[in-house]
Amino acid sequence: MGGHGTNPALDPGDDKSNDLVLSCPCFRNEIGGEGERNISSAKQPGSIGSGGSSSSSSGSTEDGPLDATLTTNFTNAGVAVLEAAKDGPSQHADRSKRYIVEHVDLGTYYYRKFFYLREHWNYLGVDENLGPVAVSLRREKLDEHKEHGQQYNYRVIFRTSELNTLRGSILEDAVPSTSKHGLARGLPLKEVLEYLVPELNVHCLRLALNTPKVTEQLMKLDEQGLSFQRKVGVMYCMAGQSGEEEMYNNESAGPALEEFLHLLGERVRLKGFTKYRAQLDAKTDSTGTHSMYTTYKDYEIMFHVSSMLPYTPNNKQQLLRKRHIGNDIVTIVFQEPGALPFTPKNIRSHFQHVFVVDLTSDLARREQQQLVMLEQLREIQVTDSTSGAGDRTADPLKDEPLAPRRGRGQAERRETEALLQESTRSREELRTRAQEAVRQWRAKCRRLQKELEEAQAQSDEASQVGGGAAAP
Repeated sequence: MGGHGTNPALDPGDDKSNDLVLSCPCFRNEIGGEGERNISSAKQPGSIGSGGSSSSSSGSTEDGPLDATLTTNFTNAGVAVLEAAKDGPSQHADRSKRYIVEHVDLGTYYYRKFFYLREHWNYLGVDENLGPVAVSLRREKLDEHKEHGQQYNYRVIFRTSELNTLRGSILEDAVPSTSKHGLARGLPLKEVLEYLVPELNVHCLRLALNTPKVTEQLMKLDEQGLSFQRKVGVMYCMAGQSGEEEMYNNESAGPALEEFLHLLGERVRLKGFTKYRAQLDAKTDSTGTHSMYTTYKDYEIMFHVSSMLPYTPNNKQQLLRKRHIGNDIVTIVFQEPGALPFTPKNIRSHFQHVFVVDLTSDLARREQQQLVMLEQLREIQVTDSTSGAGDRTADPLKDEPLAPRRGRGQAERRETEALLQESTRSREELRTRAQEAVRQWRAKCRRLQKELEEAQAQSDEASQVGGGAAAP
């Protein structure tokens, strides 16, 4: 389930509830059967949270704003890289085979792949209309064409503080110029920039020093928006619980939660941990001694598990735990059998927007009972074997012959072993389903988290512009 709106009066929720979750204003519950949504960072009037009906062709207006979808107008950053570097595979093509919801601006690597450590020009300046600008330009020689002869290509990166970064390339022959094309010296850079970026006053530009410090700073500027580190909270909800304070006050984890954490990742020792720690203390154990950590493709994921964070006796709020989980956008709520349905109304936080509710099954308890029964039958079998090898003294309390009793015990043992095998198969099936569910919620968490971050960035940009004209 994920939060979208900010005003409960305008967004009452989706009215979807089941035994795990209850409907909540400003939240959407995914309880099975939902399809993927095409979204972007920009919202149009009538999108989720605006209170109106959606104008998107992929949405439905039968139920009003509850079925509205975000727009599909992607920014130019989404198509900033249309080719791959010659020395590496195409990340853009690889991503096209996966989810389309999560947006990662792969164009931020454009400078690193096509400019860094290669001959190029960097220009800095302050434009009267655009403010501070930074331009990178490179001319490269292409493979000789049989019909057109030698050709050249220009690559450009145009950065401003207000607009999205422009990245791309153009053949030299496509640039209008009074100079001759295809010569070794190239075209005047002023003409190239005036054609590619007509809004820019090229007279404000000054050539930057060709030093490693300049190129590294430009590379950091382009890549500062990338983040391949994620943190996820895990709250433990026992039978009869549904409130935030109740979950934070569960001092230790039960066997079911321990098994679930084993599916999520690796239990790591925090002291001396050198990878992504998500604000956990890796020096003095002030935030616990261990945590759960995993990697997914290029991402590092650290889990803030409530039962692994420090527990403070006689403290209902458990601030040492809420300090971390309460600041996580994505939170897993792990429910034991008998837990009450979850609702975000019970959570007091401005940051927790996505909740993944997981209910453990009673399979572990049944399996334990079957193991106990099997052990008892084995003891009976050993007792029968021992009594058969020694002196058989008549016992009035044992009227039943030994052979039928032994045969019944063996039959019961075979039946219990069959039940145990069935339980093992069920357990493996459950583990497979759980792993698939974990993979799916990880993908949904990343998509929803990126959606929230982009929506927030769009809102911040709109507040700064103050109603100014949109970028072309």
